[in-house]
Amino acid sequence: MKKITFILIFLVSFTGFTQQLISFESGEGYSLGDVNGQDNWTVSLFGGTQSIENQFVSDDIASDGSFSLKLDNEPAFAAQPIRNVGAFYAFDSAITPSGLTLSFDINISELTGTANGTTYEVGFDNPGANATITSVGINTDGSVNIYNNPEADGSGTVQFTPTGDQLAENTWYNFRFEISGSDLEVFLDDVSIYTGFVGTPNTDITRAVCVHDNEGGFFYFDNFRIDNESLSVTDLVAEETFDFRYASRTKELLLESPSVMMDHLRLYNMMGQEVLSRPLSGHSQQLGIENLSNGIYIAQVTLDGRIESFKFSKN
Repeated sequence: MKKITFILIFLVSFTGFTQQLISFESGEGYSLGDVNGQDNWTVSLFGGTQSIENQFVSDDIASDGSFSLKLDNEPAFAAQPIRNVGAFYAFDSAITPSGLTLSFDINISELTGTANGTTYEVGFDNPGANATITSVGINTDGSVNIYNNPEADGSGTVQFTPTGDQLAENTWYNFRFEISGSDLEVFLDDVSIYTGFVGTPNTDITRAVCVHDNEGGFFYFDNFRIDNESLSVTDLVAEETFDFRYASRTKELLLESPSVMMDHLRLYNMMGQEVLSRPLSGHSQQLGIENLSNGIYIAQVTLDGRIESFKFSKN
């Protein structure tokens, strides 16, 4: 089963929270192929006006569900001295970086450790203000670096700071950025790896950036979550874990809450429509959902006055 050891609150906008989940599934309106023009996504240009190719929604692998965004090499475009080849997501409106959580999953294909290997970056910026608020850069050897500012007032030199962590090829990782004004904390798979300041304080975020230097490698980006309520490891309650699994063979949703009684389950499709509401009892539940159409669902389980939420794919 998939274990949740903190309170996941990534419900889509119909819940009333200013939260968003992008996982590139067909139920969200995405289709396989070029991501340019899908939702608010654009891609890099070369020659001034021509859009690059090979930045696309893929069904190769996904951290959850079926699809992810693949940021691949563009053969018609030369290798770059900086990471500027990739895809960009423009938010519908500017996001104030206060009590903000930004989370995403990445999987990198190639980490050569050589001078001509590909480097990768996922970040958040405001091109109108010519400002990068924060980002994570992955070097050719998999080492993790955070774009930061050593002084919270913005007068310091912006730089990348090594965290001492290192990623492996062909492995899914989750990064979570928690921003409160100028303060920044970054988590890798729920472990805090950096505490400091954002690169550009007091600046709204208008765009997410997924880029590489076009040296030949590629990476996948998935399950991008925007949440205005900060979550941190201080919220963890190890003894109150919550487990779930969808059993595709029997078409059942399996739920376990070892220490807390479950009270209620609600399921929503990706259009925000409630498709199932059912009371629960006890610490273990086995629910048949064979009557639901195949697709991506958001499950909301109420237990002991709090809500655990997760996404799963029924097939």
